[in-house]
Formats: sequence, C-alpha cells, structure tokens
Amino acid sequence: MDQKQDTTYEEREGGNSGASILASWFNLSNTILGAGVLALAHVVGECGLIIGPILMLLGSMGAMFGLWLLVRTAVWTGKQKTSYFVLAQETFPKSRYIIDLGVAIKCTGVATAYLMIIGARVPSILEQFKVTNSLLLDRRLWVCVGMVPAVPLGLQRELRSLRFVSLGALLTVAYLVVLVLFAFFHYPPEDDSKNHWDDVLKQQELKPVSSLKVLQNLPVIVFAYTCHQNIFSIHSEQHRPTLKKTSVVIGLSVGCCLLTYMIVGILGFMTFPEHARTKEGDDLLSDSMMPISTATTIGRVGIALLALFSYPLQIHPAKVSLDNLLFGSTTVYKATPQDIEITEKRRRIIAVILMAVTFALSIVVDSLGIVLAFVGGTASTTLCYILPGIFYVKMARDRQKQARGGFTSHASTTEIEMLDVAHQPNDQGREQGLLGDDDEMRADQAHDVTGKDDPPKQALVVLGWVMLAIGVVMVVVANTVTVMKLVAPGNSASAGGH
Repeated sequence: MDQKQDTTYEEREGGNSGASILASWFNLSNTILGAGVLALAHVVGECGLIIGPILMLLGSMGAMFGLWLLVRTAVWTGKQKTSYFVLAQETFPKSRYIIDLGVAIKCTGVATAYLMIIGARVPSILEQFKVTNSLLLDRRLWVCVGMVPAVPLGLQRELRSLRFVSLGALLTVAYLVVLVLFAFFHYPPEDDSKNHWDDVLKQQELKPVSSLKVLQNLPVIVFAYTCHQNIFSIHSEQHRPTLKKTSVVIGLSVGCCLLTYMIVGILGFMTFPEHARTKEGDDLLSDSMMPISTATTIGRVGIALLALFSYPLQIHPAKVSLDNLLFGSTTVYKATPQDIEITEKRRRIIAVILMAVTFALSIVVDSLGIVLAFVGGTASTTLCYILPGIFYVKMARDRQKQARGGFTSHASTTEIEMLDVAHQPNDQGREQGLLGDDDEMRADQAHDVTGKDDPPKQALVVLGWVMLAIGVVMVVVANTVTVMKLVAPGNSASAGGH
C-alpha cells in the first residue's frame, strides 16, 4: 500500500511520465487561441495594415517575455509546483489572495463565454439547414449538450491529459487558416480592383480608421495572447522541467499563434475590407463576411468545437486558484501522498462547482460582454504584464542581495528540505539515496535557489520595470475604452471568449 502511494506521489509530482514538449506546445497554444481569432480581421481593419500587424507582433513579444519572466521566477523559488499564489508568497504575501481571486474570476468568466459561444453557434448553423423547430434553435439546449463532454474534460487532474483535446482545437484553427487563404485567392475584391493588392497600393487600407480605434483595440491584442494562467502547470508537468525546455514551448506556441493571427487578420481584412471595418466584421465567419457554403459551415462547427475544447483549459487554473485561495498552498517538499490525494479530491469538487456556476450563468445571462470587458481588460493585462514584471523585479533584487550577502535562511531551509526528499522512495518504491533520477532533478532546482548562479542581469530588471509600466497604462486604457463603449449610444456588448 505504501509503495503504491509513493508511486502515485512521484508520478503526480513530475516523475518519469511527465508531459512532452509537443504536449505542452498543444496545451499552451490552445490556451492562447480561442474564438476571438475571428475578430482579428476587424482589428486589422480598424488599425490599418501597418499598425495592426505591428501591434500583433509587439503583443506576441510582450506575451513571450512575460511568460519567460514567470517561468524564470518559478525556477528561482526552488519549488517543483508553483503558481501565482506561490510567487506572491515569495514576494508580496499580503497580495496573494487578491491575485488568485482575479485569476479565478477571469477564467470563470471566459469559461462561461465559451459555453455561450456554443449556445449561439449551433442554432445559427442549424438555421442554414432550414431548421425551424424552436427547441432545436434554443441556445440553452446546446449549452446543455455542450456540458456533456465538457464535464469530464474539466475534471481532468492535469493539463497534459488534455493534449489530444488541444490538438483537436488546433486542427480547427488550422482549418480556419486554410479557409481564409482560400477566400483570399478565390473571392474577388469587393470593389472594382483587379486584385486584393490594388487597394493596398492605393493606401486605402494602410491607415487606421482613427487613433481612438487603435486605442480601443489594444486590449483585444493583449487578450489575444493571454495564456499565463496555465504556464505554471505546463512547466511543472514536463518531464524534467527546465527553463530552457519551457522557453522552447513558449517560443513555439506564441510564434505559431502570431503566424495564425497574421494570416487570419491581414488576409481576412484584405479579402473583405469594407465589411471588416463594420460592426459585423468582428466575426469573420458571419454571413456578411463569408458567403454560406459547405466549407464555411464546417468552419462554424469548428469554432463551436474550439470553444468546447478550450473550456477545460479555463476551468483548470480557476480551480487551482480557488483551492489556493480557500485552503492555501502546500509545497512539494512538505506534501505527503495523503495530502496530495486530499488536494486532488478537493479540487475535483471545486471544478464541479465552477462548472455548475459557468453553466448557470450561460443559461441565465444573454451577454457577459461588459463584465468580460472590465475583468478581461484588468485581469488579462495584470496577468500578462504587471505580475511578471513585479515578480521578476522583486525576486531579482532578493537574489542580488543573496549574492552579495551569502546564503540566506531561505536557501538553507530549501537545501535541508531537498536532503529530506532525497531519502524518500522513488516511483518504483526503491531507495536511491541522494543521486536518484528525480532527486537529481530536484537538487538541480535547489542549486538555483542557493545563489550559485550568476545574479540577474540588470537589463532584464529594467525590462521588468518596463513590463510593469506598460501593464499599468494598459489597464487604464482598457477600462477607459470599456467605459466609453458603455456610454456610447447604440452600443451593446456581446459575449466573447478567449
């Protein structure tokens, strides 16, 4: 019995069955991509063919750097499992509950929006087949149907269990990219131009609609790359997680998403320049943009599936944050197999409650647009820019002090904990002493904490401050834009998700 518990403990805490780089790439890319990809042609249309792609490129660079900062600080803690809660404990302990509350609210809101997308998409697809039955056209029915596969997906213990689901989601996005490429080369221009490049040469599509429109789309760009809530799980679930490995995953994921955004945004706008700049242009697969056909119908079905497959990737960080918020966080070094089993059961219960809440909201509420605009504009920017910057700056300063003053009590305590773990049985129930495979990995992690590595580069500290400043400005801009949209006559927000 004890041997079985030790095996479970090692496997759950990063044993030999860890996630591959490919599985991590699938999950992080699926977290980034969402139904919001359909709005990118509208974003490029309002920002222009010069500023729009530049903003998408800068957004990807900011996202990659923020993700790298989070993983860098996570490795510095020396803990094999980290989260925003753990980093807040290391830096600003009094703020840890506020941070996890923000993560939970943001992810719950986006998960609810995904269910609402399913409820809205399926009836519109059925209408194309002349379905008139009121029950079949009721969005609430399809929200209920969507929950059938969503519940078991949301109960998965680890993100790596969702790698094939994420692969399915990425295939739907790949189909959308092919559809946009086909439309660009197949559909004639909306005006009398000979081809889609004529308007570009005439500079009719290069300029933004207005400076205000550019500001209004800045939060959309930030939201398009928000995946930071899952980076800790993706890092810790890898086989022998290292900063270098996770950096590869980050580069692959954000790079592929940037390429997708560029194709869908630029070519989507150039194919339908007039419609993309209208209000209906925020949905590339709408009837006013893509003509009804078998290909576009398959694309609409794919977006519903994309929302379904992305749903559990929002439930996972939400349940972890709520568990930290309500019950605190136990480090891997002090956790027993019984502690881990209790935590897993507790998180399953939290996941069920979260899914019940998102289901109830998607049934009762017709639109979460304004709520998501405020929460997303604040929480997404905080997760992507403010927290990575402030965590890195604070921990970098602490490490610089450690390098000047020698080992701190925290480092010594960690080394002692590492020695204790090194004498525990491994995943096969055998004693391997200090140099077992998993123990060697943990010793390498402890090496980083003791301060034997070079201190952080000052240039990165400066960039951390820059990230923090950008985040603060973006929060102000995002919420100001939301208020302006709210008070503008004739404007109503619709549910959307990322």
